[in-house]
Amino acid sequence: MRIAFDAKRAFLNQSGLGNYSRTLLKNLCRYQSGHSLHLLTPEAKLNTNTDFLFHEPDIHIHSGISVINRLFPSPAFFNTHHIDIYHGLSNELPLNAAKLKVKKVVTIHDVIFLRYPQLYRPVDRAIYTWKTRKACEAADTVIAISHQTKNDLMEFLKVPEQKIKVVYQSCDELYTRTEAAPVTALNLPPQYLLYVGTIEPRKNLLSITKALKILKNKVTLPLVVIGKPTPYKKQVQQYLKNHGLEERVLFAENIPLEQMPAIYRGASLFIYPSTFEGFGIPIIEALYSKVPVITGTGSCFEEAGGKATSYINPELNFELAESIEQVLNSPKLSLQMVNEGYNYVQRFNARNTSQELMQVYTNG
Repeated sequence: MRIAFDAKRAFLNQSGLGNYSRTLLKNLCRYQSGHSLHLLTPEAKLNTNTDFLFHEPDIHIHSGISVINRLFPSPAFFNTHHIDIYHGLSNELPLNAAKLKVKKVVTIHDVIFLRYPQLYRPVDRAIYTWKTRKACEAADTVIAISHQTKNDLMEFLKVPEQKIKVVYQSCDELYTRTEAAPVTALNLPPQYLLYVGTIEPRKNLLSITKALKILKNKVTLPLVVIGKPTPYKKQVQQYLKNHGLEERVLFAENIPLEQMPAIYRGASLFIYPSTFEGFGIPIIEALYSKVPVITGTGSCFEEAGGKATSYINPELNFELAESIEQVLNSPKLSLQMVNEGYNYVQRFNARNTSQELMQVYTNG
C-alpha cells in the first residue's frame, strides 16, 4: 500500500499535532512495515524529534511543498507515485480533494473552537470551522482521536456517525521503556508535582497554583511546569508573586523528548486540570511512567485516564487541593493508582493503535 501524508506538522511542530504525526508514522514503520509512506512537507527540518524520519526505509520525504501545492496538490503526483491513500494528519485535507483519485482520510483532533468559541478570535474560529467542515465532507473516512471528538463532530458539524472511526493515540514508546535517559536539561528537586502542557487558559495551570495556596502549609512539594508559554503565563506568575509562591514553581520549555520520561518518572504526582481536550496525551505519558494522575472531569479525560485516575472539577480549586493532599498522604492509594493506571494504559500501546489505523486504511 502507498500512503501519502500531509506531514508539515511532523517536521515543523515540536509538540501537540507534531507529536501525534511523528508517533503515528513511527508506529506504522515499526508494526505495519512494508508499506510505502510518502511525506509531503514545506520543509524537512532535521532535529532529535524528526531524525528517525530520515532513516526509515519505508519513508519517502517530499519537501519543498509550497502553500499552494499543499492546498491544491497536483493529481499528477499521486498518479506518478501510485498513491492509494491520502491522510491529512491535522484536521484538514487539500481543497481539491475531490480531484484526487485516491482514498481520503483525515484525523480530527477536536472542535474546541466550536465548544468554547470564546477562547478564539472570530476570524480564527471561522477559518477552523470552514477547514474542518470541508475536510470532513471530502474525506472517505474521518478519524476521531476519542469518542468525545466523535460525538462533537456529530453534534456541531453533523458528520454522519458511519463516516467516523475512533482510533486512539499512543504516546512515544520512549515512555514504555524500562530505562529512561537521565535528565540533564533541568536541576530538578528530589520530589515534585508535575504539569506538562501549553501554558494557556484552557489548560488551567492557574488552578494548580491556587490549590498550592490552599495547601501552603500542608503540601510543600514544588511544582515543575513543562510547556510552551503564552501570555497567560504572566497571569500565573503574577498570582504566584502576589501570594509568595514564586519559589514553589519551576518553569521550563523545549525539553528534549528523550528526557521527558525521566521527568515524569521523578514526579510524585501528575496534575492536568484542563477544562477540555481532544484526548489528553500527557495523561497517557504519565500513566505509562507509573505516576498517579489528577485531571478534570468530563471531556475525554475518563477515556484517557481510566478508573484509577482521580477526577476533579477543574474550576473548583478546593476540590483539586483536597485531591492532591489525599493522594500525597496515602501511599496505599498512590500505589493503587499507579498499578491500575499502568494496566489500563496498555490499551493505547503502539501495536494496537497502529493495527486499528491500518484497518481504517484497508477497510474504511
